[in-house]
Amino acid sequence: MSSVYNPHVKFLRKWGIRGGGDGEFRWPLCLVIDGAGNVYVSECSNDRIQVFDPQGRFLRKWGSEGSGDGEFIRPQELAVDGDGNIYVSDRDNNRIQVFDPQGRFLRKWGVTGRGDGEFRWPQGLAVDGDGNVYVSDRGNDRIQVFDPQGGFLRKWGVTGSGDGELRFPQGLCIDSEGNVYVSDQGNDRIQVFDPQGGFLRKWGVTGSGDGKFSWPQSLSIDSEGNIYASDRGNHRIQVFDPQGSFLLKWGIRGSGDGEFSQPQGLAIDGDGNVYVSEYGNDRIQVFDPQGRFLRKWGSEGSGDGEFRTPQGLGIGIDGNVYASDHWNDRIQVFDPQGRFLHKWGIRGSGDGEFSQPQGLAIDGDGNVYVSEYGND
Repeated sequence: MSSVYNPHVKFLRKWGIRGGGDGEFRWPLCLVIDGAGNVYVSECSNDRIQVFDPQGRFLRKWGSEGSGDGEFIRPQELAVDGDGNIYVSDRDNNRIQVFDPQGRFLRKWGVTGRGDGEFRWPQGLAVDGDGNVYVSDRGNDRIQVFDPQGGFLRKWGVTGSGDGELRFPQGLCIDSEGNVYVSDQGNDRIQVFDPQGGFLRKWGVTGSGDGKFSWPQSLSIDSEGNIYASDRGNHRIQVFDPQGSFLLKWGIRGSGDGEFSQPQGLAIDGDGNVYVSEYGNDRIQVFDPQGRFLRKWGSEGSGDGEFRTPQGLGIGIDGNVYASDHWNDRIQVFDPQGRFLHKWGIRGSGDGEFSQPQGLAIDGDGNVYVSEYGND
């Protein structure tokens, strides 16, 4: 596959090794970037969020295993609102948690179930221009939409492979018109909906060629409306225009600079740089918009800046990077260089505790929303 070695795709830098200490990772899953370029990483195995500066220096972290407020059980996706608040999908707690940029618990919503506002494995998160929160309710094969306080607004999706039907929906992103892009993981495709859930278009089939997918994971959108997708089973990133036409790809399976082991979370900063969390390598890598490697950070562990399966990523309004540290049940925060800033969360079901935090989103006020897999 010659395009993997496209001359425009050059490795630049990376950070992270496997472990539980600061700046180390165990199963980093998702990341987001705030307005200052700091990187937030969710870790599945360390049940925490870590924060790094743009160069990968550890800034701070929060979270531990539990179901109390600010605790996680398998944090997954992350999202950042216009004010820098962080939203985290706390997967095994089946809830969304919201934090300010420093990791202080603000609010939560969700219990286990199939009704409105209930979840079975909440995963992807996105926040629109009005602060409404979109959640991919993976186990229920649907998308749910909430106001900023967690009030249920609407839902769409049923199990299937037809237009507008879903099978294990995962990543979400929203364009400037409010259209919602969903990685329909079980169908190996991306579907696009209007803000009310009306089907617009789709692309992708199972495979390893350009525009094909094997278990598409996270989605992110750049300033020009191009869609970036972490193609987890193919160990690569693919880029498409808003209509789904293939533009670019990079990555092969491995642990070297610019290589991937199950790329998971995606986030794009104000300069168009692309942050990728890796499920298998417990680290964050950063690339320019053309896929050239810039830097990396993270290793396996539970210390500051370490990860156990980082999942959700979000970038706050100050540029800091928030990561849901899935197996450490916490959120970690980093400046744009990857320096650890702070962390919050322990394993539990109380306020500010987590059970497998997954998705993460940040609203316009800087509040952090976290979806939990394990808490009712």
